[in-house]
Amino acid sequence: MTLQRTPLPARTSPMPRTPFRAPGREERLPWPVQGPRAKLPPRSRKTAKVYREQRVPLTQEMLADHPGCGIRWDERCRGLADALHEILSRGRGGSITGRANCIPACNPCNEAVSSNPAEAEKRGFLLPSGRPSKAVPR
Repeated sequence: MTLQRTPLPARTSPMPRTPFRAPGREERLPWPVQGPRAKLPPRSRKTAKVYREQRVPLTQEMLADHPGCGIRWDERCRGLADALHEILSRGRGGSITGRANCIPACNPCNEAVSSNPAEAEKRGFLLPSGRPSKAVPR
């Protein structure tokens, strides 16, 4: 015995397309998104605490000890460090609070490292992704 499918009747009007809305909930985005420069959501409380208690003091201490730029990428280098650059970025499994993972850098040099990851890996300012998590930079 073989089963035969009966064709569905033809639709006379197109199916309405409306966005899904959960009942009893007004439509809102997780953060304000307007124009080409959308604002990022704020840091979580846990991350804000790590920054406040560990990252900010580490940055102040390292910039006081070594005020010069440790990267010196090209002629745009300012010479004085503005912030810290992470050799093994957080996205690659690095720590933002590890002294061995940070280099004082000026903003133009830090931007140059981010813009040219292949060259930065050759020069030793970025560790390649896929390294073991216990790898020590440099």
